[in-house]
Amino acid sequence: MKRLILFAMMVFILSGSLFAQKKVKFFNLIPSPTELNLGRGEFVLNSKTTIKADQKSSVMANFLCEVLSTTLNTEIAVQIGSNSANTANSIVFAWSDEKTLGPQGYRLEITPDNVTIHANEANGFFMAISTIRQLLPIEGKRVSLPSLTIMDKPEFTWRGMMLDVGRHYFPKEVVKRYIDLLSFYKFTELHWHLTDDQGWRIEIKKYPKLTEVGAWRTEANGSKYGGFYKQEEIREIVAYAQSRGITIVPEIEMPGHSMAALTAYPELSCTGGPFTVPTGWGVFEDVYCAGKESTFTFMENVLTEVLDLFPSTFIHIGGDECPKTRWSKCPDCQKRIKDEGLKDEAQLQSYFVNRIEKFLNSRGRRLTGWDEILEGGIAPNATVQLWRDWKYAKEAAQTGHDVIMSPTSHTYLNTSPEQLTLEKVYTFYPMPDEFPAELQKHILGGECDLWTENVLNGDRIDFQMFPRILAMSECLWNGKTRQSYTDFNARVQTEYARLQKMGIKYGPEGPVYTVNCDYDKAITEFVVKVKEISKGFEYHYTLDGTEPVLASMKVVNNEIRFKGSAHFRLQSFLNNYPNGTQTDRHFVAHKALGAEVTMVNPLNKNYPGNSKNNLCDGIMGTSNFGDGYWQALTYNDMIAIVDMGEEKSFTEVSLDMVSKASSWILFPYGVFFEVSNDGKEFKGIGTVQNDLPLNTLSLIQKKFGIKLKDPEKARYIKVTAKNPGLLPEWHLSKGEAAWIFFDELIVK
Repeated sequence: MKRLILFAMMVFILSGSLFAQKKVKFFNLIPSPTELNLGRGEFVLNSKTTIKADQKSSVMANFLCEVLSTTLNTEIAVQIGSNSANTANSIVFAWSDEKTLGPQGYRLEITPDNVTIHANEANGFFMAISTIRQLLPIEGKRVSLPSLTIMDKPEFTWRGMMLDVGRHYFPKEVVKRYIDLLSFYKFTELHWHLTDDQGWRIEIKKYPKLTEVGAWRTEANGSKYGGFYKQEEIREIVAYAQSRGITIVPEIEMPGHSMAALTAYPELSCTGGPFTVPTGWGVFEDVYCAGKESTFTFMENVLTEVLDLFPSTFIHIGGDECPKTRWSKCPDCQKRIKDEGLKDEAQLQSYFVNRIEKFLNSRGRRLTGWDEILEGGIAPNATVQLWRDWKYAKEAAQTGHDVIMSPTSHTYLNTSPEQLTLEKVYTFYPMPDEFPAELQKHILGGECDLWTENVLNGDRIDFQMFPRILAMSECLWNGKTRQSYTDFNARVQTEYARLQKMGIKYGPEGPVYTVNCDYDKAITEFVVKVKEISKGFEYHYTLDGTEPVLASMKVVNNEIRFKGSAHFRLQSFLNNYPNGTQTDRHFVAHKALGAEVTMVNPLNKNYPGNSKNNLCDGIMGTSNFGDGYWQALTYNDMIAIVDMGEEKSFTEVSLDMVSKASSWILFPYGVFFEVSNDGKEFKGIGTVQNDLPLNTLSLIQKKFGIKLKDPEKARYIKVTAKNPGLLPEWHLSKGEAAWIFFDELIVK
């Protein structure tokens, strides 16, 4: 009988445990809590609900009041005072001294009568508020919280995201929304990358030209692009973040990635300029001069204003990708090396960082920099942010330095979801393998980084962040104790409903599909074949360039056929919601479509195109020169002979080309067109010279074409694009072989 009773008790306990696990999924908490025990009933929120807090916890109480009032669509009361006793229909903030909670942990008790939040520090209260927000119903008029007890704390205290506004500027409303999302998923740090070569985004009153000049660049099409945050805007954003438990860590790049500042104040460089704010990406040789005292005066004055705006303990100074070319030839820098007894330019960078750290330390702040600050000797109190090889974490920790882990392999959200999948992010664990116990204390946590070279607006931020930020939230909070990917992914599937409700235009979890575009010469039709990689999606497309929606044409049997020119757009849909990278292709029907193409000079083996007759397949290359539709060669001219099969009359002929000097791709000096009827004897019919500057770093597409007064009749067309040969003197890699990229030869 005793055995029977014991067995019944075990079944009851086990069933309760399974029920709790099921309910955790139902509540869909991300990250999942350390410990959750279910109660009975629910706490119903209404206009009579009261939030109770003391003065010390008033900021958190007011934030929760804002959240709940918005949810209820009615204002609820906040009582600030020393009396924090539980009363009916109340939510109480209660300070605790429970060692098990740590600085960011919390204990949340919800009963049908009241809610009590226990925390040792303010961060713990903010984490509890995030849990309450996720427990609130997504839909429905009745607003309630389930009765339960949660004990929760993170494994890592640094849980950050980096937003780069140097490459592309985002208005303060976008930054605030970004802060809200970080807070919702229990992140603690917003690393705000405020300056770079392509733009200076923070107002510095002592140096007005930083924003008058350095915040703006002239794009390839002649338009002016840029923007910056006034100091009052920054104060507003910082206060907004603080009210949501987010610390903003500003990054002011030095000594490299400084072209925007040097354009404004060229005297801070080694050469004296002049410079322009770059429009393309990459690494530039002109950096702050480490030999001039005026450079350090400038940096300290800038940082003085930065420190006044940002109360964060950590100040990020970049320190990455700093070429030493200018320093090696600069008399001032060489004198500094000699006077300070330095060995080389690497130690000169260490000297630079050390001076800045001493200044920050004297103001009660800590310097943080990318892992290149290890080179030449790290500053005594610096914190290293790892982005390259994991070995740098051990190198930093062994010398007593703290480390923030953000390796490109797992955390760079600017990487496409097809390459860095949700599942890959979920494998991230910030602690390096076999890290000795005595060094583990130096791993503060981790950070996702979103570089914005190709992120133009808030919608694209959503696409790159979600759902992968959910995986990072779970990894940094639960660490080694996180649940299986299957369990996590099940919660993500449920979370999509919330993301849609919040207006988040999330991206895919990984590769969704691939497309293969071709021209069927036999029946004169373009053919697009869709290969599904992920299940559960449906596909809709348009042929006129409009945005595909659920009412657009649906892909049947994974194949689409059409005649004539088209602006083709294909979108995958999941849960009746756009999800996945959109395919955008231009198809052009013309008289040389399907013609046989002979290349006189061999193509580069890495860019041969999708087919032998790529030049006349009617499928236009995209803004990605590696998309398979562009062909390329180095150093030599591009010479192609096109056989249209019969004599045809035409008045226009053109060749599409692309330029991106930062990738060694230049426009040709000129393009020459010739015709023939026998394929042997050719006569010239026109020449087009390049009229755009070769030194434009960003990608530009240009159509090199001619229009004839009288129709020309021919079977063969020969096109020659004159390669510049070697990269010119102004290029960082001068003397190397130049590339030319080309795509469709269009005959009309």
